Amino acid sequence: MPTHFPIGFMLWRIGPIVDLEEQLAWTQQYAFDAIGLHAHPGQPGEWQGLDPATTDAATRQRWRELLAPYARREVHAPMPAPAEVTLDNPQAAVPVLVPAIKLAGDIGAEVVTVHARTPPKDEPAPADWLQALIDLDNAAGEAGVSIGLELREDFEWLDRLPLAHTGLTLDVGHMYHRDSAPIRPYGSLGNLVRAVHRHLVHIHVHDINPAGLDHIECGTGIIPYEELMSALAEVGYQGMLCMELNPNRTQPEGIPRSWERLLRAMGES
Repeated sequence: MPTHFPIGFMLWRIGPIVDLEEQLAWTQQYAFDAIGLHAHPGQPGEWQGLDPATTDAATRQRWRELLAPYARREVHAPMPAPAEVTLDNPQAAVPVLVPAIKLAGDIGAEVVTVHARTPPKDEPAPADWLQALIDLDNAAGEAGVSIGLELREDFEWLDRLPLAHTGLTLDVGHMYHRDSAPIRPYGSLGNLVRAVHRHLVHIHVHDINPAGLDHIECGTGIIPYEELMSALAEVGYQGMLCMELNPNRTQPEGIPRSWERLLRAMGES
């Protein structure tokens, strides 16, 4: 029997559409049962998110109501430094990320994706790096959300971190960067999913071509989606699949095609 995982779409820009509410309305003509957005003001004329610094209580309540019909909701925290939890200055990320975590709780999201770098797996955790993750984990507990750390390697760190509200956001396309280096220790994408499944709270899906161009339409690259869906069903994954499609690389008509590709991989069409 097919296993259905909620499919979401990350609001960013759709064709020429920048306004978040217009993007949301555009997606509603399709059967997306999940949604994501960025906790970032974006860039005028290029893309848009929901800025924690300028989103007042009334607007947060409005977005909570707009997103309520969806089964799953994600907020993607800001990405560039200082928002990324780095090794050289991890504490700089905390005051940037805590407002994004609070925003996520206010609008009814379940997970906040946070970019982080890890020390080599055979080294001890730097005290300031570990404290930054603890501070963010505490903020997530207060907001009633989970943090999904978007890691690209050294997933073993997830077993060593004393964090109650933090797991893994697995970006499937990024696993094929550097000639699939993140996957190689596991042998396959499916084996990677099996290895990290206890920590898996969220998944980003997009495709990547052999030349390394990613965030393209699902089904136009090298991602083995049937293998992914089979492994997720095997481990009992409970989260969503959020499509992250670069609007400069994917035309609007590629969005429903990507959705249909994921459904086929689940055995639903």
